[in-house]
Amino acid sequence: MPKLSATKRKAPAPSGAAFGERVRQLRKARALTLERVSEASGLSRAALSKIERGEMSPTYESLLKIALGLGTDVSLLISGRQPAGGAYDITRAGEGAEHRADKRFPTRLLASELPDRVLHAFITEVHSVPIEKYGHWDRHESEDFLYVLDGVIEVHLGGHPSAQLRKGDSIQMDGRIPHALIAVPDGDSKARKSVAQLLWISVPFA
Repeated sequence: MPKLSATKRKAPAPSGAAFGERVRQLRKARALTLERVSEASGLSRAALSKIERGEMSPTYESLLKIALGLGTDVSLLISGRQPAGGAYDITRAGEGAEHRADKRFPTRLLASELPDRVLHAFITEVHSVPIEKYGHWDRHESEDFLYVLDGVIEVHLGGHPSAQLRKGDSIQMDGRIPHALIAVPDGDSKARKSVAQLLWISVPFA
């Protein structure tokens, strides 16, 4: 009978240093050098070293690459827990494995102990920032579905017109398209929301 994980405590949010140490420990446990992980992941040795020292915040693109290089799962990188086994994993409201090392998009991974997954589901915060100050646009090897839970986000896609999504709106897209997600302040002058929240479902390409 598959194991049903009905309750579990909220995982603590790892700092950049704690996340980097987790990556280092996983690499050491697999007897891999930085050079080997760099070759397997496509990330530079310098970037991996900075991530391990807590000097660089990994984006979701980097998380996918690190998981590939270490031969592990994104959920293990974020939660720090080995999958418990079984076919089910319930996440109660407000729970999930937090990942705030990516300062651009703080997230909570849902069903963090589900093993052998293909699909990753996150509750993600999107903050308001001028597009000219957004920096490097994101792109990653996955198909993504975004559903707005609260607030308004503006989706910028390389080579395509931008679009505003409000609560209940969604978009499914090829994550390899360069993109930028920005929260649009909404509401009256006394209570303007500068943070939006979305359900982000990601399926890495094989």
